[in-house]
Amino acid sequence: MGAACKNAIRVRKTLVESRVLDSVKADLRDPQIIAEVEKPVRRALAARPSKPDASKKRAAQLEKEIANLADAIVGGLLKASLAL
Repeated sequence: MGAACKNAIRVRKTLVESRVLDSVKADLRDPQIIAEVEKPVRRALAARPSKPDASKKRAAQLEKEIANLADAIVGGLLKASLAL
């Protein structure tokens, strides 16, 4: 692996990691930074379509299909391996 720069200063990797992580942790605790991150997240959450009825309808359809497959397997009309 080549040198990142031409000076002869050497710093332990653990020291660099520690300093960088300390800085990141401090930023993550900063209320202004938290607020800046929250803005786009809240916009994205508000913009997503809410269709709880459609989800419930789809869940009901899937449950019906599962029940039909289970009945077919029990009735011998379908092998379990083919249902999967």
